[in-house]
Amino acid sequence: MKPTKAITLLLLLLAPLTTLGADARRLADLNPGRTGSYPTNFATFAGHLFFSAYTLDTGFELWKLDGTNISLVADINPTRENLGGVFEGNDSVPSGFRSFSGELYFSAYEPMYGAELWKYTGSNVVRVSDINVDVEPNPTNASPRSSWPRELTVFRNALYFSATSETNPPNYELWKYDTNGISLAADLHADDGFDYSSYPKNLRVFNDALYFTADDGTNGWELVRYTPEETRVLDINPGLNSSYPKFMTAFGSNLVFQAYTDASGFELWSTDGTNVNLVADLVADAGSSYPEFLTGLNGAVYFRANTPETGYELYKFDGTNVSVAADINSVGDSFPKNLIRYRNAIVFTADDGIHGWELWRHDGTNTAMLADLNTSGSSYPEDLTISDGILYFTAETPQRGYELWKYDGTNVTLAANLNSGKSSSFPRSLTPLANKLYFSAADDGRTNWEPWVFDPGFTNQRPMVTLTEPLEGAIFQSTNSITLAATASDEFEVIGVEFLANGVSLGALYSRPWLVTTNLPPGTNVLTAIATDSSGATTTSAPITVFVEESPLIPATIATVTRTGTATIITAQAPGEMQYVLEASPDLTNWITVDTQSAFEGNVTFSHESAEEIQFYRVRTL
Repeated sequence: MKPTKAITLLLLLLAPLTTLGADARRLADLNPGRTGSYPTNFATFAGHLFFSAYTLDTGFELWKLDGTNISLVADINPTRENLGGVFEGNDSVPSGFRSFSGELYFSAYEPMYGAELWKYTGSNVVRVSDINVDVEPNPTNASPRSSWPRELTVFRNALYFSATSETNPPNYELWKYDTNGISLAADLHADDGFDYSSYPKNLRVFNDALYFTADDGTNGWELVRYTPEETRVLDINPGLNSSYPKFMTAFGSNLVFQAYTDASGFELWSTDGTNVNLVADLVADAGSSYPEFLTGLNGAVYFRANTPETGYELYKFDGTNVSVAADINSVGDSFPKNLIRYRNAIVFTADDGIHGWELWRHDGTNTAMLADLNTSGSSYPEDLTISDGILYFTAETPQRGYELWKYDGTNVTLAANLNSGKSSSFPRSLTPLANKLYFSAADDGRTNWEPWVFDPGFTNQRPMVTLTEPLEGAIFQSTNSITLAATASDEFEVIGVEFLANGVSLGALYSRPWLVTTNLPPGTNVLTAIATDSSGATTTSAPITVFVEESPLIPATIATVTRTGTATIITAQAPGEMQYVLEASPDLTNWITVDTQSAFEGNVTFSHESAEEIQFYRVRTL
């Protein structure tokens, strides 16, 4: 016996959209309901996971996973907005996490001092400074003066970052924090004009110096080498024109990067801290090859570049020469991207023009596609991340949607399918910690973004489930409503209990209490319950056998008989909502059926048209 269509639709609405392997589970439903907590800015510190997440009560604030429990670290911005009687917490949006001197530093916003530098000491959250000074701090200030610290970088026992000390005009410069407190590290742009800022960005520590890109107001955007003893602008594109250096990557005793000159366009450059040299002008004259995704492997640096000969393909620089490492799409561009060093090779995403965007590997000699995950198009591998020697990534297939995959150096396999069937969970922000992989995902594929974990070493214990009602051997009438109740437990979380009678589902529940009320057919009925935990494991309870007897039929009782002309109207009290038959007889021996009607609210009305006056009537069930 199958559920009716209406029941089937109800179960589809209630059923969880996740089908989990034994290794993946949602850590918490921080913001219950259809809108998730949108965890972002994952960072590891002191063996714990920190991140920013949203709840209706707090807004985006600082949260922590200590290995077992997720808890709110601090509601840095405790103010609330009244949204028509519903109060929503305002955000501090903690971001830019950096571990320094045994503490966790980050940028956060609160109304009294704006966005400034904060730290977590291991027990408390403390604001470190007010760089953009608020003369009269006010907790209800709608426009506090913020310094917006960003790109926090540890160098020589100090924490360096870009921040502004003024709002109008802005004055973004290089700052540092150490045992002596907060101080301005380098003021590259003169305080004149409409903008006092050099806007330091792309901070990178290399060979006992701090490198970054900045605009000193004289040389344009150029490469800066900073030490506490000296600040030097390496002017690659002389004059007011900028070179826009970026993608800085260590390569032996040099730093390689992309930079622009009027003469050569955007090409690959290198510096040893003193001299700056053009590595190769791959596109003649002012044309550009746009080298990016620079990644080192075995004495060479690999990168994507664009030339008229190959289009966008994989190139390498061995310290002397630049050459094509792999021309994957011989008739167009393969656009290699997301380069990562893994097991003595470069793994990346590329499009060979035949299989679409898939995962590839280059070991310095050979290039091969690792798997054609989407044989009808592209799987778009993204977020390549190494955890405990395994390369994880996200990809899309027609069968699974956009989910979590892994490559162990030999095989590419599905790691976890968080949203069952063809739907997607869109895992993102993959972050390794203690041989586990943490990330944000939406098990409804739309809005329910919450924190998740993938644990390859996790051995899931099956949930426990017991039917507590009805009792073994209980006897019921077929008209009785029968309650089935169960208890269920798990080492993490029971997410659902389904009740069955004789193997047919009576409905599934996804919140306590675990109970349903139903009617059962006459005869012997075997009842069971199936519990499902947050890792997808199931357990079926021990069966309970109950007996259902046919309820005795109570005859309808004739209440009135009214005859008008040749018509007779008979009313009867009917104990059940069923069909009844009116029979007539002139002699109590020969009976004929004269009308059939259904009972309504305990009554049934018949009519009989006859020229003869029938002397006897009776009512029976159909």
